Amino acid sequence: MHQKIQDKKSLTTISKNKKPTRMIIKTAKRITTTKPALAFDVLVQIFFHVAGITSNDHTEIFEYSVYQDLYSCLLVSRAWAQAVVPILWSQPIRKYHPQQNLKVLSVYLASLDVIQRGLLKTSGIDIDVKPSTSTKQKSHPAMKLAYARHIKHLNYGALIDCCRNFCKKHCAKRGQSNDSYLLLIKTVLQLFAKEGARLKVLQLYPGVNRYQRGMYTPLTVYKDVHCLLRDVKHLELCGSFDGGDNEVQALTSICSKVEHITVRYFSSIIDQWLGLHAYIHKKSNASVFLIQSQKHLKSLTLQNCHLYNNEQLCAAILTQKSTLQHVTLKEIDFNEKPLMFTALAECTNLKTLTLSSCRGLTSPDMISPLSKPAFEKLQHVRVVPKRDSCLPGGEHSKICKEFKMWANMKTRAI
Repeated sequence: MHQKIQDKKSLTTISKNKKPTRMIIKTAKRITTTKPALAFDVLVQIFFHVAGITSNDHTEIFEYSVYQDLYSCLLVSRAWAQAVVPILWSQPIRKYHPQQNLKVLSVYLASLDVIQRGLLKTSGIDIDVKPSTSTKQKSHPAMKLAYARHIKHLNYGALIDCCRNFCKKHCAKRGQSNDSYLLLIKTVLQLFAKEGARLKVLQLYPGVNRYQRGMYTPLTVYKDVHCLLRDVKHLELCGSFDGGDNEVQALTSICSKVEHITVRYFSSIIDQWLGLHAYIHKKSNASVFLIQSQKHLKSLTLQNCHLYNNEQLCAAILTQKSTLQHVTLKEIDFNEKPLMFTALAECTNLKTLTLSSCRGLTSPDMISPLSKPAFEKLQHVRVVPKRDSCLPGGEHSKICKEFKMWANMKTRAI
């Protein structure tokens, strides 16, 4: 039944009845098997699924625990490593991970050219990075991976804190780190732009530090950094964002393709405790300007914005009524005023509306602006209460019946 072909170095067995799906070659030294490999695009999509990323735009933020799953994939093969590295380095600088951020920053600084390293050294910043691997060990040549070009998601506040901590440890003189960290941020951003990186998500989180003059200068002033921001689709503003009018206008003109805006502020109790009423009012004007200046805004998320049920915000939403599709409102006190819903009633392309831990929805007049329009494209209305608000006398139990009935009707009509 079988024909044997003998050779001095190999012995190959081939079946007559059917063609073999793979060839097994037996030699005296080793046994090698050739198997079909997965296409590179298929590998990338598999790792996207592991990281929880649904599309190539990288607007999703995957959890830090995902890194452990992806790290193990680096050791499988060279092809797997080439597919995993861009995902791992798409969100390298993360909040609440200062030690990891310093290691990432050291990798970036090690790839600077002679001129950039010289500028930092003349400013008193020691960026000499010792190699982590021994040169005596002979191994296969390492892949040349430009880590800086893979960044898609930048938490600017985490980058600020990381550069400050680095300068405190590596500046030659005390007190020099207060000014040197801006130069370090500028150098890192220029490295990203030079390597061809294009951000998809930009988070303006100054972290635990309050706003300082010039904090956003590296983003808005230097033109060689602007190409890094032109493709931003998801823009997030948080508590301590206090850019001046010029910085806000510059940021708006640069980030002209924003589709998703998220605004997160402090609670009203903290505002009263810190005496930040005028401070919050200035920030609200900045974020309103960013909203109304967009041309392709699809989703808007407002969280903990107690001072935002006003006419300025409603006017900003009306400028996006033809493109806005998804609205999420979290921890907002409406104070029985239907201003927000009056503006949302004009958004004819609205598909989803989510209310999470909101207050002031006890009056039947709140639902009247939403009940009049047809909302033909509205597919889902979701009301997410706090855990303790579902108890008798809780905030969720006080929501008017008309609003609950309208939300249930829209949800069932999917």
